[in-house]
Amino acid sequence: MLNTRQLSSLYFECSGLAFENICRRRYGCNVGQIQVLHTWNQVFERHVHIHTILTAGGISEDGRRWITIPLEDHEAIKKELAIEFKRLFLVRLKRRLKTGRIADNGNGQKILGQMAAKDWIVSVQVPKAKYQSPLGLIRYLSYYVMGMAISDARMLSDDDGIVKFTSRKRNGEQGRDIQSLPRQEFMDRYVSHILPPGMFRARYRGIFSSREIPHLAHVRECIALANPQAVQTITAQLIDQAKVVAVDGSEEFSGERAGATSYRCVCPHDKTPMVTSCRAKGPDTMRYLGYLRCVIRFLKGLVPSMPEERPAGLPYQLARFAEIAETAVNESGEEVTTTRTVSVEYALQQKLHAAFNDVPSSRPPPGILSEQVG
Repeated sequence: MLNTRQLSSLYFECSGLAFENICRRRYGCNVGQIQVLHTWNQVFERHVHIHTILTAGGISEDGRRWITIPLEDHEAIKKELAIEFKRLFLVRLKRRLKTGRIADNGNGQKILGQMAAKDWIVSVQVPKAKYQSPLGLIRYLSYYVMGMAISDARMLSDDDGIVKFTSRKRNGEQGRDIQSLPRQEFMDRYVSHILPPGMFRARYRGIFSSREIPHLAHVRECIALANPQAVQTITAQLIDQAKVVAVDGSEEFSGERAGATSYRCVCPHDKTPMVTSCRAKGPDTMRYLGYLRCVIRFLKGLVPSMPEERPAGLPYQLARFAEIAETAVNESGEEVTTTRTVSVEYALQQKLHAAFNDVPSSRPPPGILSEQVG
């Protein structure tokens, strides 16, 4: 456990410093980094590595302007970055072995020699087109931050003491393989990827670090001065993607619902997944029950209008509704568009699906749940 904590912290520290040193030397700027630690590969084996999202630019050393890093430079800095990361890692690993912060077990010097003799490789990639927008990057990062070593979708069976699951083919091949592990070995591998208590999988450096948060407004101003047209375009896209106009004509944005927690639960009426948009105490729930029954009947089209009277203290989320258009294919193969009234929460979810180029369905993608009031 001691080595897991120390080595993981060493990965974070050295990878972050390597990026910072290279960007300062080549471009003279302080970049922002979001780092995510992974300890597994597709077959659950121990494979410790760091995923880093790096800003395509940074604040100049005098703090007065934004310096853009050309995306085409990513190939040029690979070798330089690998050499810098190797140097930083070996120096700090040697120091930790010497001071006893990392257990030696008598073979520390041998391992250091083997590591020093190898050529190290760092992968630097430009985001794919679908991930280059702000929401696209959030979607990409959420898969790494929120996920664990395996998702439910990859699990196939657990019969006769054998666990079967799927994994991506290696060496760039398309398709998936089926892996089989004894139940105890599967559990041992799974538990080995649980981080030590108090250790976080994601960290932030540079302009994203906690001490720099008060200066983020200045960073945004510098970016706007350096790329005014790009900032205007992205801002307009974000506002359009995150906005829903409610039935009463008011506007609501997805950012106002950032605190909602999602749980996998199914509506007892139409068996569709739901998302928790608010919480209420037990006694309050009973006071809202009659009102909510009327709301469900309204959403299902059984009554022409919403209830006129609302219970005292009714949560804001239970009284906000919007109209959305849905397209379906009928038996003749023709597309038919219908309009229905849904909660604002569900309308916002559909906007985000569209922004991520996803097709909403009764089975939402991992981490994103649709909502029905029920």
